[in-house]
Amino acid sequence: MPLAAYGRQDPERVQAALVLTASGQWSRFVAGMQLLREDWRDVLVAGGLANNDWPDRLYLELPD
Repeated sequence: MPLAAYGRQDPERVQAALVLTASGQWSRFVAGMQLLREDWRDVLVAGGLANNDWPDRLYLELPD
């Protein structure tokens, strides 16, 4: 996906939000991809990474 699709956000943040949104379900991943095509911000909200605390949230969900 082109970087413009990420709205100048760190692609890793948007991709992680997509993974979190999917919760291991293919149909949710496909729905998340549709959200991404419509508005990348919706993916951040759905994945719980829309706020300024997103690095902490991401670490809680996907620790090192």
